Amino acid sequence: MGGIEAAWGQADMPWGFNQSMLDRFWESLTAPIWDWLNQYPVLYWLMLHPIWLLVTLVTLLFLLSGLLGAIARLTERLWLAILRSPITLMQWLWRGSLFLLSRLFAAKSTAVHSVSAKSSVPTLGTASLTPSTSLTSQVTSQDRLTEVLNRLEVLRQEQDELLREVKLLLGTQSVSR
Repeated sequence: MGGIEAAWGQADMPWGFNQSMLDRFWESLTAPIWDWLNQYPVLYWLMLHPIWLLVTLVTLLFLLSGLLGAIARLTERLWLAILRSPITLMQWLWRGSLFLLSRLFAAKSTAVHSVSAKSSVPTLGTASLTPSTSLTSQVTSQDRLTEVLNRLEVLRQEQDELLREVKLLLGTQSVSR
């Protein structure tokens, strides 16, 4: 029994290798692994308990797949935001310019109506349409304020008349019952 193994251990192995060369080669491969396992005893314990190692690996794979999915969703949203940004910018500029133009035309039409509606206020001509100085803009804002206050007064009077009518109608309903 010991003849072949002993003879093989003593003699040169095929291709010119002997046992001590193979042992040193094997040791050079496994030494870093053993050093690493000695530095991390939990991993050494997991290597000795394969069921716990399997549970740990499955859990780590599950967590890793969740992390990779979150990274994929994040990069997808990032690319969509980057690709949509020119369109969003154009929409923002379009809406802003429409808003500014509508305010500009509303201010011009209000200034024209307020100037033509009031005979006591001297007309400012084209200066009321395009206020170029602070005096012109101040006069225009004062005219607008006066117009708004007059409209509020008219609305208050109309509200008072409507309230009197409601009271009159409610009073006649209670008398008729």
